Amino acid sequence: MEQITERTTPLDEAQNEFTSLLKRNENHQLFGSYKVYDSITNEYVGLGHVTVNEENVREAEIGYMILPEHWGKRYGLPGEILSTII
Repeated sequence: MEQITERTTPLDEAQNEFTSLLKRNENHQLFGSYKVYDSITNEYVGLGHVTVNEENVREAEIGYMILPEHWGKRYGLPGEILSTII
């Protein structure tokens, strides 16, 4: 994921990235994006993501995005996300 962009992504760039994401998910079915829900309230809080490195399939990247309204609400939420993905 490298980092979340802080700019609006142009349509053609977003379409190319989405096409790449679909291809990657098709090739590596255990990887991809996952909805994340709070384990206590069952409320949607963001996304978890696992991406395989196409150049070295023994490497993968794990990331997560939490909606701003959930930042700081529960200490340990990022750890819960990562431990569930792993």
